[in-house]
Parts: sequence; C-alpha cells; structure tokens
Amino acid sequence: MKTSPGRQVTVLGFIVFILVFVSSAFSAPPYKRPYKSRPPRHPTWHSKRLYLPAPVPHKPLPPKRGYLWVPRYRHPSGFYIGGYWRPPYRKGYIWVEGYWTPDGRWVFGYWKPVEVRKGYVWVPGFWNGYVWVSGYWRPEYRKGYIWVEGYWDDDGYWIPGYWKPLAVRQGYVWVPGYWNGSDWVEGHWRPAVKPGYVWKKGHYNRNGIWIPGHWERP
Repeated sequence: MKTSPGRQVTVLGFIVFILVFVSSAFSAPPYKRPYKSRPPRHPTWHSKRLYLPAPVPHKPLPPKRGYLWVPRYRHPSGFYIGGYWRPPYRKGYIWVEGYWTPDGRWVFGYWKPVEVRKGYVWVPGFWNGYVWVSGYWRPEYRKGYIWVEGYWDDDGYWIPGYWKPLAVRQGYVWVPGYWNGSDWVEGHWRPAVKPGYVWKKGHYNRNGIWIPGHWERP
C-alpha cells in the first residue's frame, strides 16, 4: 500500500515537532523565581550592647531542687560575669529579671524588696563570682552630690554605686564611699599621685566583704 505525498509530509512534520519538543524540554534551564530586591538591613540598637550573652562551658549542678540558672555574660574586655544558681524565691523579695538599658548597658537580675521606703531607693545586690552581695537602701537625694550607678570596670572589678561630690578639687581624686553591710562608709579625697606608691582599687573579696582602696608600694 502506497501513501500519498501529502500524508508523508504530515507524518514527517509531526516527527520533527516531537523531536524539537523533547530536545527543548531536556535542554531548557530549570525554572527560577524572579529575583526581588530587598531593602538593606539597618543595624539595630542591639549591635550597641556592651554585654553579650556567653555560652557556659560547664554548668554546675543546682545546689537544691527548683533553683533557677542565671546566665553569664561577657564583658567587652573579655572576662565573664554571672553564671550561677539562684533560689526560686526569697521571703520579702521579688526577682527582677536582667534587662538592657536604652544605651546598651546590661542590668543584671537582682532581688528587690517588696516593701517601699519613701525617700529611699534600693541599690541592687549582685553575684561577685563566689557569693551574693546583698543590696541596701540609699537616700533618694543628697545635697551637693550625685549618685553614680555601679558598673564593672575593664579590670574585672565591680565598682559599686556611690555618691560623688559636685565640687572638684585640683590634684585630688574622689574615693567613693561604700556599704559595709550595716552602715554607709563615707568617701574621701585622696592625692592623685603619691611618690613611691600605687593606688589599689577597692573591691569585694570572695566572702562578699568590701576591701577599701588603699596605697601600696609597687
């Protein structure tokens, strides 16, 4: 049986169409969604934080059941602060969780008394790495002075909050007062330089006792 020339052309055209379709299907690049440009990410205030959460290489076991872990933080100088277990409650107090201030400073969690004293402000206690140093009440105002909040200095020392005089004495440095656990010990002026001596900063020892600043021979 012979096929007509017209039918041969139709069959040949159909075969060519199939070959072109198959080759294009296998050779075409995979489908990609059209790219949408995104606005640049602007840094947030979180990038200005002075204290960063730090991992715990070894978390000790809690001293008692129910204790809560307070994470440690890394100071810009590299040393670590915090990392301890606290009791879930304390009679007469509430626990205030740590928080970031608008200027990027980390305020560590602390125990706050439930009671309120008119004309006074609570100075939070803190963990000095060995024991909990209790807080205390201070007057809200003091004539001729301003209150400086406590902070960790670059040497790893906790500088507790203190009253600083508004007046300035040429050639002298103000040595802050401190709370000795029962009374406020007044600060004083010291010479900025003492030949043959170096000034040692005041600090809390392992037992939570304040060691006042003093002159020592190098």
